[in-house]
Amino acid sequence: MATFYDLVVVGVRKTIRDAVVVTMQPAAEDFAFEHGQYLTFRHQINGSELRRSYSICAERGDPLLEIAIKRVEGGKFSNWANDVLQPGAILQAMKPMGRFSVPIQPSKAKQYFGFAAGSGITPILSNMRTILASEPLSKFTLVYANHAVSTIMLRSELDDLKDQYIDRVSITHVLSRGNAETELLSGRITTDVCGKLLKYWIDPRTISLALICGPEPLRRDISSALTAYGLSGNKIVYELFGTARFPPKNLINTTDNLSEQSVRIDVTLDGTTRSFSSDREYSILDSALQNAIEAPHGCKAGVCSTCKCRILAGEVDMVSNYALTAAEIEEGLILSCQSYPKTKKICVDYDL
Repeated sequence: MATFYDLVVVGVRKTIRDAVVVTMQPAAEDFAFEHGQYLTFRHQINGSELRRSYSICAERGDPLLEIAIKRVEGGKFSNWANDVLQPGAILQAMKPMGRFSVPIQPSKAKQYFGFAAGSGITPILSNMRTILASEPLSKFTLVYANHAVSTIMLRSELDDLKDQYIDRVSITHVLSRGNAETELLSGRITTDVCGKLLKYWIDPRTISLALICGPEPLRRDISSALTAYGLSGNKIVYELFGTARFPPKNLINTTDNLSEQSVRIDVTLDGTTRSFSSDREYSILDSALQNAIEAPHGCKAGVCSTCKCRILAGEVDMVSNYALTAAEIEEGLILSCQSYPKTKKICVDYDL
């Protein structure tokens, strides 16, 4: 069973018209986080439980937690947070998770290169704050894409970093609408635009590590440009925002010749194993939830990795994966929200 902890909201303020910065005080003593990690929240709205994941903006070691929540059209949690949430409220969240954290080496002089789009700035800001405070010899160059100046989230926080570390921070804004400094900085960040930035603005040979946070097309385009300019894959790390697309269920291949849709699933959670029958068109996670098993989960889009488990028997189709490494998959880990049965029996273990 996933454990949730109380967080006391001590501040709510606007960062742009459609986004708020929420500051929270953990009630639990042991609630330390690494820079770039995220929190998975649960909250009841109109009788329905919602779970959402948001990246931490704060510097590692900060006693307060800080997240930014951008309003999403039709988004129940994001609209509630922007319209209703006030200081004094209690939010419940799992302990911090995620691996979008740069190893800190105080004696090293490194050049970091960050790319962010929209709310993808949140874990990048956490990394920037921590790196600049803990690695006094390192520098950070950020390229940040938004629609217009009015949609730049956490702009004052970024400006504060520039003022505080004037010789170590460079921030370039790329705007798809509105006034940009040059034609190159107008429009969406594509492979071509990124290539020109690398050619005219930044020497890729000086980059120690590149951090990317945004939707999949951004990650793909920027990674392509970086590798084309000679940056090796182990120097590129990324975090994805947005919801993965689910393919039609009839594209899922089965290993067994299933004459019927029913499959048997064994789920181990908190040391207890439960068995039930389910329909193969449901993911392992959805099947568990439908059978009153409180399996851990967050985004349900293959991005946050909260729902990961180990497959012990049987085979699954993992239709999307933006969180597990190749080594983890080789070890038998799967994202249960994205995994659909291929065989008549599946056994999974959430107790990793």
